[in-house]
Amino acid sequence: MRLDRCGFTLIELVVVIVLIGILSAIALPKLSLIDRSSNLTEARDRLLSVLRHNQLQSMQNSQTDGCYKILINATRFGQQTQNCDSQILPNTFTPDYLGLSQAEATQAKLKFKANGAPINQYFQITFNSLGVPESNCLSGCSITLTLNSQSQTIYIEPQGYIHL
Repeated sequence: MRLDRCGFTLIELVVVIVLIGILSAIALPKLSLIDRSSNLTEARDRLLSVLRHNQLQSMQNSQTDGCYKILINATRFGQQTQNCDSQILPNTFTPDYLGLSQAEATQAKLKFKANGAPINQYFQITFNSLGVPESNCLSGCSITLTLNSQSQTIYIEPQGYIHL
């Protein structure tokens, strides 16, 4: 009586699964779909960081007349630290985490909306010494970042809570 052995051994299956995993780990970052999504996520995280940073600065420097505001236009954002009356974003930021430079915005091709509407000129966000949003966000607001058909939204509550 002869037994024919069909199929694969466990070791062969594990080797194939490991090889597929290695190949996919190398190949997936090369796809532009993942790259576009990471641009959107990186910009969202940077804007969230700038908002929280600005809020903390406003709370810590409540006794001084500092310029702590965030400007958002149709394609980029940044913290305005000098010349409070200006409504123009600089081309670059120092340090670079305080905004999205003109070069980064051109490469990322993001679009911004405030409270569901496209931003024509600029949208300004400021916080008072208690960390509560003022002016445009007094009753809360939302900032939506869009790249192609993907979008992500940051919410600023009237009490100052900033979240995704």
